[in-house]
Amino acid sequence: LTVKNRRCFKSLSDITLYYTVVRDGKIVKSAAIDTLDIKPGGERCYSIGVEEAGVSWLNVSARYNRSYEFADIGYEVCSEQFIISEIFPSQENQKTGNVFFVENLNEYFASFESGSIKISKKTGLIESFISHGEEMISAPVTPTVWRAPTDMKIKKKWLDAGYDKINVVLKRSGVNLTVKGATIVGVYQDIEDACGKKLMELATDYIITPYGVKISVKAEISDGLPPLPRFGFRFTTPERAEKLRYLGYGPMEAYEDKRLAAKLGFYKTTLTDNFVDYIKPQENSAHCYCRFADISTHSGTGLYFSGKSFSLSASHFSPEKLTATAHNWELTPDKEGTVIIDYRNAGIGSNSCGPALLPEYAISEREIIFSFNIRPTLTGSTLPFDEYRE
Repeated sequence: LTVKNRRCFKSLSDITLYYTVVRDGKIVKSAAIDTLDIKPGGERCYSIGVEEAGVSWLNVSARYNRSYEFADIGYEVCSEQFIISEIFPSQENQKTGNVFFVENLNEYFASFESGSIKISKKTGLIESFISHGEEMISAPVTPTVWRAPTDMKIKKKWLDAGYDKINVVLKRSGVNLTVKGATIVGVYQDIEDACGKKLMELATDYIITPYGVKISVKAEISDGLPPLPRFGFRFTTPERAEKLRYLGYGPMEAYEDKRLAAKLGFYKTTLTDNFVDYIKPQENSAHCYCRFADISTHSGTGLYFSGKSFSLSASHFSPEKLTATAHNWELTPDKEGTVIIDYRNAGIGSNSCGPALLPEYAISEREIIFSFNIRPTLTGSTLPFDEYRE
């Protein structure tokens, strides 16, 4: 670890450096370098002795070791995080089970280890997901692009584009039985606005395996539309599913352009506590660059999500309710939870009183390819890092 003193006239003798090494969500090493006696403009290297194993990161915090008129002893001057490794357990040697699949006039049904799924032939949407004998969704799982605006300028563009009221129209669906123990239900849908104008085409594969379901989607966005607020899949979870854990950026909300205070970590919270209460209800509480998350009841039954990278939103307030409510004191939480797994959730920007969102944080791509996994989980008997699948 190299520490450089950018002060012009004073050494770093009044700074103590604290560091913590975390692996798979657990602290494996924690220590302090008591005195950074580095001259102005100088630098020094320190040996931390970190092993590249599992999902590991190094958190570093520089704090005052004496009191000043402007700061107490222990005041954090700066901090940094370094990702050391992202090595998840191999899934190659795990035992494989079987998928039971049946198709009838109205739906596709499949059961797998500790769960089952139903996909409607009328809509092409997942209408039921059973985990360890409990239903874990209260409404169909739907593609979504809307979020509650944070400024009036972008709100008008999104409303004019029809992003706030979309319909999912099924074109066709079919089944492909593979030789590797997976069954693929392919659906083709159009996303239309309230007037029937096509906003995008979706080609979605529900890849049903012995462990659960992988959703793999290709979206082609129509020309002439403004950047999307978000693109993902929305899950409505039952009231009893309150517990939330995730490997991503937190513990506060974190967006692509608004995450300097957040750090990669394995966080445990609830849907209630994850909500950020702004005076004007608006988009909030997302966590970008997640690798996995689980939503569960107090008994531990739930759903486990994993993927290469996704943004997670989870609370008891739907985007529609946040959009329609003028003041936070008028908000009433839904009994059910709204959980959204996003390919991306666009940056927040500062267009309400400043420049527009920078292009790199906007969802301007005309083609989106996204996939993530869902599987039943029992949080008291399984380790989330061991369940991971990309």
